[in-house]
Amino acid sequence: SNVPYGVLAAHAIGKPEKCIVVSLPGTDVPDLTFLKTYTPLRGSASILRYFARMTPDATLYGSTDPHVQTQVDEVLDFVTIELAPHQCDNVSLEEINARLALRTYLVGRSLTVADLAVWGTITANLDAVSAVLPTKFPHVHRWMTFLHDTVPELQTVLDDVSGVAKAKAAAAAAEKAKGKKEAGVKDTGPTGS
Repeated sequence: SNVPYGVLAAHAIGKPEKCIVVSLPGTDVPDLTFLKTYTPLRGSASILRYFARMTPDATLYGSTDPHVQTQVDEVLDFVTIELAPHQCDNVSLEEINARLALRTYLVGRSLTVADLAVWGTITANLDAVSAVLPTKFPHVHRWMTFLHDTVPELQTVLDDVSGVAKAKAAAAAAEKAKGKKEAGVKDTGPTGS
């Protein structure tokens, strides 16, 4: 899936300035364009860092402590370099599972963009990993459940994405039915047109 779930969740939580988040055609790289200047930021990690910096009241960077912010950056780099490209392979999930063994959040004591980035990547690959999460990666499973129970914006993002997917599917089905109907009219006309 090329849906940038983590970016959409950070946007829903932080509510930064008006901007558009899209995925670039043929890639999994989201693009954030600002409506005032039309300047883009590319990639989930860059967009998440921007949202975290622009929404200090939401504490998406964990704190103002540079050490904590750097730990958040480390997780964002891990997601970009290890987790996302390998579609949440066992090695990457084992590392996240170990990190969460004694923690509620990936970094610090509150939700950060590190949590949203990992949540988004796992969510985008949920078909591939959902069967193994409860047994092989119990801390990741507990953490995912905790986030869904305590961060309502995550469900809002999932509902929004599901609604868009359903609307696209309905539009495609309607277009296909229209094409069949037009083809049927052409075939049955007295002159064949």
